[in-house]
Amino acid sequence: MITVKTTDKKGRGVFATEDIQTDQIFESAEILLLKKEEIEFIEKTIIDEYVFVWGETCALVLGNGMLYNHSYKPNARYVRDFENNKMHYVALRPIKSGEEIRINYNGDPECMDRLWFNVIDWCL
Repeated sequence: MITVKTTDKKGRGVFATEDIQTDQIFESAEILLLKKEEIEFIEKTIIDEYVFVWGETCALVLGNGMLYNHSYKPNARYVRDFENNKMHYVALRPIKSGEEIRINYNGDPECMDRLWFNVIDWCL
């Protein structure tokens, strides 16, 4: 249903390999929950750019979770499943086979808050 490809401008990204319907969960990724005392070490590495806030700590999302690119006009969203320690990726609209799947890194698909990196035109 999904695959990772190299893109022209963004490095790697996640793409649909078949059509995905609105509200369809197309990935349920396991997470690695970080201990609070580990976070200060993670903050000193590139991995810090890929962790998600998870309650009172942080989590590394496995699967393709760290490879979805950002967009302020996303076609998908992520949903934290605290009970099962999973991150679900859900289509906001129909996604065609071959289309890149993009999420809003702010969590809310409509949130236009600034990110920790400079957003350029391919994120809009």
